[in-house]
Amino acid sequence: IANGRNIFDRREYFNFLIQSASSKKSSAGGRAFIDYIPYKDSGYESDSNTIKMLKFKDGEIDLDRSIYTNIYDYVKILCSSGMKVGIAAMPSSLSDRWGKGIINLSGKLIQEIGIEDFRYLIKRTSSITSSHVSGERDLSKHIESIEIDFARYPNIGELDILVIIDDIITTGNSLGAARVVYNKFRMDNGIYGTETVLLAVAETKKML
Repeated sequence: IANGRNIFDRREYFNFLIQSASSKKSSAGGRAFIDYIPYKDSGYESDSNTIKMLKFKDGEIDLDRSIYTNIYDYVKILCSSGMKVGIAAMPSSLSDRWGKGIINLSGKLIQEIGIEDFRYLIKRTSSITSSHVSGERDLSKHIESIEIDFARYPNIGELDILVIIDDIITTGNSLGAARVVYNKFRMDNGIYGTETVLLAVAETKKML
């Protein structure tokens, strides 16, 4: 039993909610909403979404309303079950850093939907080379560089669903490692029944 509910009943309903929400399943794991084509230096033209995503990552602009609405609707569906939902922003590849865009986006979702603020729960303790640069697919380096900031969020055990959101997913290593570290933290601290949802605004589209 977790938070007064049967874990298996909750999981079945949780999976129903995920399938009901509008997004695409990323080939790298998690779910994404638009494509990102970053290969301008390789001779590919960056499309309008990509140009806007680069500015969004740096906090220069907000997402287009249509993209934000899709993310908003997805998270809103998760809340429709009456479960307690929190959101954590995926840190950047640099130690103790988060992208301005993803912090601003998660803050807007917190304000407009009323979900719990866990934006800085997942912390990068040492810098690593981004997967889209290194091509590294080994999770171990990512796992070793991430920890859960329990001291900052001692109420983490009250959540039914934790949404971990990133700006761009490429290999899925960062989000995958965050889930592994968070789940290990839960088990080590006797926190059962919490589900994790991995989201990214965009997925890197590999060109042939």
